[in-house]
Amino acid sequence: MTMSYHYFNRYVGYGVNNWMLLVGAAIELVFMALCWRSINRAAEVISVASAGLKATPTVIGVSVVVEGLYVGYTVLWIVFVIATFSVKEVNEGSCRLDEPGWVAASRWIYGPMFFIFTYVFLNIKTVVCAVGIGAWYFPDSDAPMVPALKGLQWACTSSSGAIMFASLFAGIVRYVINRITDLMNWLPICLSPLTCLWSCIAGCLLSILEMFSKFMLIGQAFCGEAFCGSARRSFNVVKDRLGDAFITDSIGENVVTMSTYIFSLGLGIASWAWLDSAQDYQTLTAMPWYILIPVLLLYAYFISIPALTITLLAWLAPWFHIWTCGSDGVCSSDWQVDAQYSINSVTGALFIGAVCYCLFNFIGEIVLSTIDTIFFCFAIEYDNDIYQSRFKTQLYEVLREDCPDNMIPMDGGLSQPYSPKGDAATLTTVAGSPQLVVSSDGGDINHLPAPSAPSLYNRPPPDAPADTTVSTPIPADQAMIGRPTTPR
Repeated sequence: MTMSYHYFNRYVGYGVNNWMLLVGAAIELVFMALCWRSINRAAEVISVASAGLKATPTVIGVSVVVEGLYVGYTVLWIVFVIATFSVKEVNEGSCRLDEPGWVAASRWIYGPMFFIFTYVFLNIKTVVCAVGIGAWYFPDSDAPMVPALKGLQWACTSSSGAIMFASLFAGIVRYVINRITDLMNWLPICLSPLTCLWSCIAGCLLSILEMFSKFMLIGQAFCGEAFCGSARRSFNVVKDRLGDAFITDSIGENVVTMSTYIFSLGLGIASWAWLDSAQDYQTLTAMPWYILIPVLLLYAYFISIPALTITLLAWLAPWFHIWTCGSDGVCSSDWQVDAQYSINSVTGALFIGAVCYCLFNFIGEIVLSTIDTIFFCFAIEYDNDIYQSRFKTQLYEVLREDCPDNMIPMDGGLSQPYSPKGDAATLTTVAGSPQLVVSSDGGDINHLPAPSAPSLYNRPPPDAPADTTVSTPIPADQAMIGRPTTPR
């Protein structure tokens, strides 16, 4: 009994710090209670995205490859930036080693380029999700065996122009917004409302720009046109549902981002306590509350910038030991040992929390891209008055609130079931995007009804003469997942 009490008192005993954690949990519960409708709505949409990812696990596998490339790019970028500080040249006038002017100018180029290529890799994952989830949403027997891998191929070839243009625009805008925000943070405290107003306006504009970029790239993966053509077609698909699209995207993003951050922060603090226990040296629970609060706030800030945190830890970790125990690396005094224990707990907790946030944020990006793709596919179905019975409960009822008059496709009188192949009332799958056509005996192709979705490839009537010299022109190499194998 005494040992049980000692164990309880050591790890979860009553104390000021425990009450602080309980207060934080209570604040989180109040927030969840006030926003339960939005959270529940986002959870329903995320459940649909999870079902799509479960059916297409290759989307996650290919996205891991893209994320690995991004990590490699980030490492090289950091190495190059650090290396610029060691570039010196002799100043003949003062006989000193000075930094060349072109080195400082190169850093101004490296800054926006990092934001641009961050969007490039994010947009590549968007295209991978669009093709993989689109092939699952609109099944076609002629689809590639691994649609997500085909999406990666398109993202690196025929879709690279659209990806780069969208990334260039969004990256430069974000870089400019960040620099203006940094300048406004230096304003006097009496002008802080202007800073808050600017942050709200800039955040809203950047969110709208990112939303349009994502839906444009999804539409480009579906139709295979150039940037402007894809943007116009994507806008036509979602123009009647821009508010719903923005709300669905923003709510899902906020819930996923907040959840991943809180979960990573909790794991980091738990690892801090675990490291204290493993070393039998308490740092987290031994600090007074008036010191613990700013320490935890600073810890939460470093977790929110995981890439920079991991870089600083990797760079400074060897120096921490030298600064604490000397160049020989031997901690001879008690205060050196205690300081080393404290550094081990803090840096270990920071590393675990930052890595967890990177991992969960990566999964969250895939889920958000899947949500946007499913919403885009649903908009295409709604515009074409077609439906799939398998989605009635799983998808349509969930998105009923996003439909005008709460009418889902299956409620319409002209709605027809989706059928990717056939002689009558067929759907030609264009990279996952359907086009409803009816082939008559006279060879006419009629649209029922006229879709506002991307319409790129009309299957010719059965009696159409075959041209042995040319094939039916397809707007882009990626225009169809279900591409005819014989010349038309």
